[in-house]
Amino acid sequence: MDRNKKNILLKKVGLGLAGFSLSFAAFLTLIRMDYKKKIRIQSENGIQECGFKSIGGIMQYFQIRGEDVRNPVILFLHGGPGSPHSFVSHHYQRELEKDYTFVNWDQPGSGRTFYGNQERFRIDKITVDEILRDLDEVVDYIRNRLHQDKIIIMGHSWGSVIGSIYIQEHPEKIRAYIGQGQVIDPTGEEKAVHEAMRQAHKDGNEKYIKELGLLFDDFNKAKDIGEINEKQLLRIRKVAAAYLPEEEVRKGREMLWMGISSPEMNKEDFRWYKKILIESRDFADIQRNLVDFLFFKFDIRELSKKYEVPIYYISGTSDWITPFVAVEEYIEEIEAPDKKFVFVKGAGHNAHVDNPKAFAKAVRSLLNRTKKDAGEE
Repeated sequence: MDRNKKNILLKKVGLGLAGFSLSFAAFLTLIRMDYKKKIRIQSENGIQECGFKSIGGIMQYFQIRGEDVRNPVILFLHGGPGSPHSFVSHHYQRELEKDYTFVNWDQPGSGRTFYGNQERFRIDKITVDEILRDLDEVVDYIRNRLHQDKIIIMGHSWGSVIGSIYIQEHPEKIRAYIGQGQVIDPTGEEKAVHEAMRQAHKDGNEKYIKELGLLFDDFNKAKDIGEINEKQLLRIRKVAAAYLPEEEVRKGREMLWMGISSPEMNKEDFRWYKKILIESRDFADIQRNLVDFLFFKFDIRELSKKYEVPIYYISGTSDWITPFVAVEEYIEEIEAPDKKFVFVKGAGHNAHVDNPKAFAKAVRSLLNRTKKDAGEE
């Protein structure tokens, strides 16, 4: 092919790509506008706001949504560490916003809070103590802002770690606690690997058992966060997943579309998830102290087994990141004014995202128990 023909072909390809990009952008804009109308809070006593509030000496991001500000308040503590997703909160909250006001908070060193304070941000400042201190200030802010004596805390994954600690330190401010994908101790990966190997043994897949065993033995040698190989951990989870059930778990491409099509997603959200997916070393450095605590130091059994608030747990039946079997065992060990564990069938670690209708049904059934106890129904 001569140079002129090649240049003409490249121009045509370029024009085609440009045309596709413009068409896709226009389509995405229409989708986002339609979603924005559908999720708009329009009730007379409703609330729909987002913005920054000074917490712990820095500006921290909040989103508040609900059909009636007089309803009980749920503070959603995101997982990760460092994985806020308030920009897709409507996906799993919408079913519940008639009865509850939801508050989402981008924790320090995460999402919009990170970019709102980047110039003053110090990596070595993000510790569990700092997070818990800020959480207490957040709870007080919400109680005052929404005129509630007590609130409900819902902790997902990493959020269940700080939530579990907090409710024991400040039960007087808490109406009930829901742990979703509840972290029990650092042996979750081990339980998942053992279950996958048990299932593989039924098939006589000795090659698989050997591969997964070697991967996990090597990973298990790590004694602190500095020795963790993140790529190796992801490889273990990918290999183990071949023998672990995932009936309704949403795939990565579905999660991606959910994000980019959301009218709530902005450039800071995009930049943050780009950091998680592509700039993983920088992301790991930012979250280092918290991940170290999660993987090597937290064991919920070291907390008091006597709770002063109702304790509820929700797990997907396909959750092997924080295995439901460990949650089932733990809830039998504790004392609380009320306690219950429910499953979201077929869902995985992100049960609220995988099956929002079943998740909403589970939340409503659990929190209705607190209403009955309080004589509200």
